[in-house]
This record gives sequence, C-alpha cells and structure tokens, in this order.
Amino acid sequence: MKYINVKSVVEAYKGFQDCMTNKSWGYLALLKGCKNRVCPSVPYEVDLDEVSNFLEDIFNLSQTKKKYNSGRTLHIVFSNKWDKYFNDQGKHLPNIYDVAIWAYRRNSFEDNVTKEDVLQRFAKEFNIPLNIISSSFNTRTKETVFTDSLYSEAVLKSELNAIGVDVSKENIDAKKGSVVASPGEISRGPFVQTLYAGLEITDYVLILQSDYLSLYGNTVKSNNSIDCINYKKKF
Repeated sequence: MKYINVKSVVEAYKGFQDCMTNKSWGYLALLKGCKNRVCPSVPYEVDLDEVSNFLEDIFNLSQTKKKYNSGRTLHIVFSNKWDKYFNDQGKHLPNIYDVAIWAYRRNSFEDNVTKEDVLQRFAKEFNIPLNIISSSFNTRTKETVFTDSLYSEAVLKSELNAIGVDVSKENIDAKKGSVVASPGEISRGPFVQTLYAGLEITDYVLILQSDYLSLYGNTVKSNNSIDCINYKKKF
C-alpha cells in the first residue's frame, strides 16, 4: 500500500490557505456525508458521525483520534448554486489536488496509484461530479509523492510548526490556528457549527435537524396559488 508523503501533505496545507476556510471544510464534510452524487433541491440525510470522524482525522494531530458514535443525523438540501460555494469563499479558487491530498492525508492507496486516481476517488467519495470540480476548483496538477509507510502525526506536527502553524494544542484549523474544541465536535468545533450559524449559507444549502419532507412535504407552492387571509391589526 502507498501513502501520501508528509512533504506533499504540508505543501497541500500551505496551498489552500486564503481559499479554503474552516467553513469550506465543514461544507466539504457535509458533501462527503451525503452518500450520493449531489443534486439541487433533493433532501439528503447526513450521518453526523461520518462528518465528525472525517474532520477529526485530518485536523487533529494526535496519533490516536477521537471516534464519534452518536447515531445523530442532519437533513440538508442544496440550492441551485451549491457548486459555487468554493468559488465564493476565498481570495482565489482552491486547487483540487491541495484539497484532495489534505482530505486523504492518512488514507492508503494501491501501489500503482497516480494523481489522477486520487482525483477520481475524491470526486466519487465527496459526491462532486468531475465537471463540477472543473468549474469549482483550480485543476492544475501538482506533484504528489507517495511512500510505503504513513508518517507519524508527531512528524507532521513538526513540519507544520516549521511553516508557522500553531500546534500548541492537538487540534488545528484550516487557517494555521490552534483550537481547543475537537474538530469533529458539531456544536463547538470550528468547522460545522460556524457553517450553519451564518445566514449566508442558505444561498447554498439548508441544514436542518429534522426531516425536510416531514416538515415541508415534497413540493413548494407559490404564495400566489394559495388563498391567504389578511389579518389587520386592530387598535
């Protein structure tokens, strides 16, 4: 089996500065949890444990990661402009190889793996069609080195520290900062809670704790087609 070399991982982290925010990674984690290729206006049930464990695995620098097993879910619906999210978050488009390398920084690959294999796997597992990737990310190829063994988190911590990342705590964020809350904590961590706390996110996705269909049904009616009663305030 092959693993991504620690130097390539560090270069990927450097590469997505100023274009992949904490919210961007939270959004990406939700995409991964959808289980199916994303389509607008379709409700998805997202396994929160998968979201949490993904974020914990890549933004926690301890050798032993916290595992989540809450059984909780979120219900989300993507808008017609969901694919524009990554265009709108940073100063420039993130490079898809930087994103994929950091997302897979602890994953194993077949011995004959190529950069193209990583991209194909990313498109499938994060439910983003390749044509959407081409329009939402910078697809310029980057050199990726693979090795026979996975680096230790202590080695990565040292390498990140050398480029100015605050590694004083075990948890880091996407902006070279150190955080107290575990990356996978939905209500306290910097990735998902900050994502759905902002009103601007509704341009891209609705995030609900209850089932979308049970609340709103499978159609949305125009208010022009509904008889409304006008209530006048009486003084």
